[in-house]
Amino acid sequence: MWQLYAQTREAVAIKTTVGRLYASLPQEAMVGKVQYVDYNTASVPEGNLFWPFLHKRLSFGHEQEVRAIVARFGDKSGSIDDPMAPQGITCPVDLSGLIEAVYVAPTCPGWFALLVKQVVEKYGFSTPVEQSTLDASPMF
Repeated sequence: MWQLYAQTREAVAIKTTVGRLYASLPQEAMVGKVQYVDYNTASVPEGNLFWPFLHKRLSFGHEQEVRAIVARFGDKSGSIDDPMAPQGITCPVDLSGLIEAVYVAPTCPGWFALLVKQVVEKYGFSTPVEQSTLDASPMF
């Protein structure tokens, strides 16, 4: 996982759960599991605006992704054709409720792990910071 998603040894992963994600978002947020489909055979149902956001190609199936969607349909501040329209919305998130643990890459240098711990503490979080043991030798 670390080699797939991180470009350097100085990488961080956040541990959470679907329940924590849902509870940390505004009430209008929708959380759904991404479905991995073959676009050559899958049919897109008419009238389902969220279908494109909750489906990906089969080749990404290893990700087992969950997505959160906040849609504000009444906002007329810009249209999809307007190059100056905002490309997203700001959404408050309760980080202390969202983050269960912070992991640093198993091969990261000691200074980086220490820096991550200091940043977590500086911003008042009591979240544990641990070094991933994903590359440790198996115990069998």
